[in-house]
Parts: sequence; C-alpha cells; structure tokens
Amino acid sequence: MLNLEELDDMSFSDLMKKSITEISVLCPEWTDFNAHDPGITFLEMLMWLVEMQRYYTAQITENHLNSYLKLIDTVPHTAIANVVAVKLYPDNNRIINIKKDYVLKIGDVPYRLISDVIVPADEPEMSCDVKGKWYRSDQFETNSDNSYFYIKQNLMPFRGKVLPLYFSLMSTEKEPLVNISSGFYTQAVVKIYIETDNGWEECIIKDETYGFTQSGFINISIPDNINEEKSILKIVIFSDDIFHMPSIEFVSNHICVLVQENENNETMGASGKVKENLVFWINIDGYEIKAVTYKELYCGCNDESPYDAFERYRSEQLRLSRAVNKDDYIRIAMETPGIKIDTINVFSNEPGKVCVCVKPCEGKFCKHTVKNLRKVLFEAKPIGTEIDILTPILFHARLFVGAEVEGWASSGKLVRHIKKSVKFLEENMGITYKLSELFMSIKALNMVSDIKWLILRFDNGNELTQEDILILPDDGLMILDDIIIQ
Repeated sequence: MLNLEELDDMSFSDLMKKSITEISVLCPEWTDFNAHDPGITFLEMLMWLVEMQRYYTAQITENHLNSYLKLIDTVPHTAIANVVAVKLYPDNNRIINIKKDYVLKIGDVPYRLISDVIVPADEPEMSCDVKGKWYRSDQFETNSDNSYFYIKQNLMPFRGKVLPLYFSLMSTEKEPLVNISSGFYTQAVVKIYIETDNGWEECIIKDETYGFTQSGFINISIPDNINEEKSILKIVIFSDDIFHMPSIEFVSNHICVLVQENENNETMGASGKVKENLVFWINIDGYEIKAVTYKELYCGCNDESPYDAFERYRSEQLRLSRAVNKDDYIRIAMETPGIKIDTINVFSNEPGKVCVCVKPCEGKFCKHTVKNLRKVLFEAKPIGTEIDILTPILFHARLFVGAEVEGWASSGKLVRHIKKSVKFLEENMGITYKLSELFMSIKALNMVSDIKWLILRFDNGNELTQEDILILPDDGLMILDDIIIQ
C-alpha cells in the first residue's frame, strides 16, 4: 500500500469489500482470496487507482501517480514532438552519409530521417584576397583595394530551389576597422560553383547581391543547372567594403529533419517545440556523431505528413520569432533591389502606423523606386500595420565659432576637424544633441587657444548657442552648409 496523505481509508475498504463479494459470485475460479494472490493484488491496485482519481484534483501529486505506474512496470515519457530538426556535427574531418529512413533515438524515442543526409567534414575556414593569397580566418592582411573573398566548400544537400544559409559575422581582426554590432550592415556578392568532371563550373543565379547584417538567414535561389541530387557546391562571397570580410558559418547544410511514424506511416507524437540544445549521439557505421536540437525548432502538427512538416519548417525558420522592430524595417529597405539609400530612419507616432523616412543617394525617388520599396515593405509588415514612406525634411544651417587658434595651426585645419566631429549630425535623422558637447570638444583641442561662443544659424533665421539643445523631428535631417571661424 502507498501512503497517501489524507486519503479516506474507509472509502477504500468499502470498495475492496464490495469487490471481493462481487468477484466471488461472478468469477469464483479467479482467486482463492489469498492475500498474496495476483488477482487480489491487481484488484487492490484498481481500487487504489479509483480512489486516486476521486481525490486527484486536490490530493494526488505527480509523484504519487508515477509511483503507481512503476508498480505495473510503466514509465511515463514526457511528450515529445513528432517532427524535429537537429544539427549534426562532423567527426574527425570525415564525411558521413546517412540514408533516408535511418532510425536514431532522442532519449528512448525512435525517429527516422525523412531524406538522405550528408554530414560534411569540418574543413578549416579559409579566405583569400583578390590576388589569390590564402589566409586562415585569424591571419587576414590588409589589401590595397580592400576587396576580399570568403570561400566555403562543402557537400550541401538540399530540397527545392532555395538554399537557406544561416550566417554569423564575427570580426577576426584585433583592431577591426568596422565594429560588427547589432546595427552592422553590408552588401556582398554571392557566387555558387558546382564541381563537374571538368572542374568548378560557375552557376548563373538570379540574385547575386545580398545584404548581410550581424547574423541571420539569406535565401539563395538555386540555379536550374543544379539538379535535385546531392552536389558538391562551393560558396564564394565577395565584398568591396573597406574592411576584412569576417568568417561566416553556414549551418543549414548540417541540419536534418527527423520524424516519428508508425508502421502505417501515420505521424506520432505531440505538437509544439522541442527543447533547445538537447544533445544526443547517433552511431553511423561505427562512428559516434553528435546531434543537437537546433534553436527552438518548429515541430510537427497532428495529422501532418513529414514532408509537409519539412516544408513548413524550412519556411518558418526564416521567419522572425519576435516582434518586428525598427532594425528589421531598416534592413529590409536597405536590401531592396535597385535602391541606394544614404540615410534612413523608422519611427511611429501613432499606434498601427510605421513611417519609413528615406534619403536616397541620388537625391530623389522616382515613382518606380517608391512603388518597389512599398511592395517590399508591405510584404514584410505585420497584419494591421500601415506603412508610410517619406523623404526627410532638410534643415540647412551654418555653424559660427568664436575661437582663436594657436600660431602653428590654421583656421582651415580647425574647420576640417569640426566637420569630422559633426558628421554624425548629417547622417542621422531625428537627432537630439547638446551643443555644449561640441563646444567642449573644440575647446579641448591643442590647436585652440580659446573659444568664447558657438552659434548654429538656420536658413529660417533661428539660432542655437552652446547653451541650447538641438532637437530635430523624426523625419528631420540637418545639412551643414558652412563652418565659419571668427
């Protein structure tokens, strides 16, 4: 007997007495009423379970229930998803082939692969400059024209005509020229090569230029001359920006999808999400391969075929699993084909409405450009959100500085320094800035012997001094036409 707190033993005794009376009439051959008889033991368990169900809501804990299940040699399992994606890690630079329908286990739960999987060798990442010199990822050197390749070669199995690649940019320089932070953005050309009997053959792809933020997904369209079979692909990324192209980790070629199915090909298990970073091991031809559930992967729904779940997973892994924010609109606008943006700001002054204020490099937007940008932004916006595309209000101004320079310095040198200090004011909309900070920075210069005043004079006649704060509206951008030292 299990000791349950506050259990009404009289009720249990009444149940047992009634049951023994009934069973002696209905099934006299079933038991001889020996206390150790299996029939009586089983009957006691049933009565105890009935009693538990009666008091379950208020008094029976999960531990008590598990104790009962252990009596009949039944161990409960936590519900686990019927479809799950995992990331497989390479082993000792060896390429491992895993065939479709191969069975592996997450804990005690068996899964099978819904397609062939290749676990590529963990090759060292290498990069080369345009002159063809190779470097390891921690051995970059400055190149005169600042053009760099990043090359990644792997067996990359895929389904369909889209190859989703996950990347994470990390600076490999001790003193990087560009800080790769949450606001980082650059564009690079992506090329794909396929290995043929005659060597590497370049594939013609629809879009070659992609935008790279600090991390995320890019969707590369697979060209028609690559078939559905496994192919050896080489990914080449070319950057013209004035910094070294950091290392990029392509992880999607390590991801495989597993599914629980019974002998009738009916999906089993529960829907929901699988715990992130759940580690387990699989044995392939005598080699132990590490597998980890990848991020909070989207898992199968009830009555969903494994192939539908696979396609849904591929689309859902590219979605934002959070609220859309200002940085998302900026990134989407910057990546819009055919648009070169100089300055951009995103803000909202009322619920349900987002304003995207853009200053193009060429000065003005044509109707076709606005239509294209609007189409891209509307496809990405949440339901119920209104998007308004604006151009900034320009505030032209001149800066007057009452300062004296040392004899060895010139006013022109001071002007160049001030231009560099206030450049950020011309690159950011909706800025709020204390002019006293500019005043003190000028005063601290070695070339300045004294500074008495500072005036920012706008074309409309308004003036601000070093005692004032510059406050521009969200769609306002300052243009500094001249700096005058007096």
